[in-house]
This record gives sequence, C-alpha cells and structure tokens, in this order.
Amino acid sequence: MNIPSYFEEDAYLFYNPDIADAVADGRLLSGYQHWLAHGWKELRPGAPRIHAANRAIFTPRFEKRPYGVNLFGFLSTPSGLGEVARSCRAAIATTDCPLSITEVPPWTTEAPRVAPPRDSNQCRNSDRRSGGLHERFCLHLPQDAGE
Repeated sequence: MNIPSYFEEDAYLFYNPDIADAVADGRLLSGYQHWLAHGWKELRPGAPRIHAANRAIFTPRFEKRPYGVNLFGFLSTPSGLGEVARSCRAAIATTDCPLSITEVPPWTTEAPRVAPPRDSNQCRNSDRRSGGLHERFCLHLPQDAGE
C-alpha cells in the first residue's frame, strides 16, 4: 500500500500506540490503512488535516451584507436556553456591533406522558435488582395510565 505524501505515518503511529502495536504485530499493513478504514471517522490524532476550501471567493457577497450579529434565541424562556440567549444579547449590547434579534417562541405543548411498562417479566427482572420497589410501583399504577 502506497502511503501518500500528505499522510505522516510516524506521527499517526506516535499518537495512536494501539495502531502502532497492530502494525508492529502485522495485524495492519500501516497506520494509513487504519486511517482510511476507521481513523478518519474516529477523529484519531496525528491524521492529516483537511483544509477548508478557499472562502475568499465569497468575499464580495459577504461585503454586500450588513455588518452585525443575528441572534436567534429563546429570549422569553425563563431558564436554560433563555438565560443563555439573554446573556448573549447583553454581551453583544456592550459592543458597537449591530444586533438583530429574532425571538424563537417557546414550545406550547408538553411532551406526552408515558406509563412504565406493565409487562410482568419487566417487573420481575427489575424486582430482583431493586428489592421489590419496582414491582410495588407497577402494582400501584392507575388503571388509565398511558391510555
């Protein structure tokens, strides 16, 4: 197997000792063979960096757009993502950067409630691990739960 000039075999094997052992034992022909089959998907260190395309061709289009930040956020949500969005808005407001805000409305429906399984095998298997708590819980479920 020919190893291309952009692939640094020594660096890949240095950063991936398990692969170096496999090459030394003859289970793999090279680190490059592993990288082609698996390493690039696993984001293994020591692999070649894939360079981004030359974005300079987009410069004329970007220069025509207004300068600033477009903030899409759950600004009215009381916690979590709302707190993050409001913090971003506050931080950007301290700069001279123009800010365009788009409120993302919060969800208005709740997630459906689903009852735990009533399967007797499920209760029996869980009962062994939980000292009977799960079985007692299954017995006391309301009859209409999950319907």
